[in-house]
Amino acid sequence: MSQSKEKLVQSFEELFSIEKKAHDYYQELLLEKETAHEKEVIQGIHDDEERHMKIVQDILEIIKEVK
Repeated sequence: MSQSKEKLVQSFEELFSIEKKAHDYYQELLLEKETAHEKEVIQGIHDDEERHMKIVQDILEIIKEVK
């Protein structure tokens, strides 16, 4: 793997880690909130983080497949 490709993979792996931490944070926050409105808002953000993680994973797979 070329050095620039390695750096790109590393950057996206770091991005995935950040998205995962945000996802986990909002998941914990869901357990703490009491009102339906709070939970609805937090659930929406949590779901966004899941989508972000999937996008980053997809991009990583594409990068790793490129020769």
